[in-house]
Amino acid sequence: MRPRPRALGMDVGQATRTEIWERAGIDASTMSEMMDTGELVDAALLGFDRREAVTIPPLHAAGRWAALESARQGLMSDIRQAHAAERYRSAS
Repeated sequence: MRPRPRALGMDVGQATRTEIWERAGIDASTMSEMMDTGELVDAALLGFDRREAVTIPPLHAAGRWAALESARQGLMSDIRQAHAAERYRSAS
């Protein structure tokens, strides 16, 4: 029996319209940025099917995530250093 490939994804959502708000005494109808739970789940599953490492259903400009990830990757070589940066080596 061959091992099956595994997939792991992360869904970054936002506040969703659920009963928890009512239980907390908060009127969710006053919050315009609420996403419908079904829409969030459908989008998350589609992202999973597409093998996206990170799915952000409310993010319309997907290029912004790509730019952030690229900047983070570029920073990694600057962070992987054996010594503190020069500006932290003296008290002045």
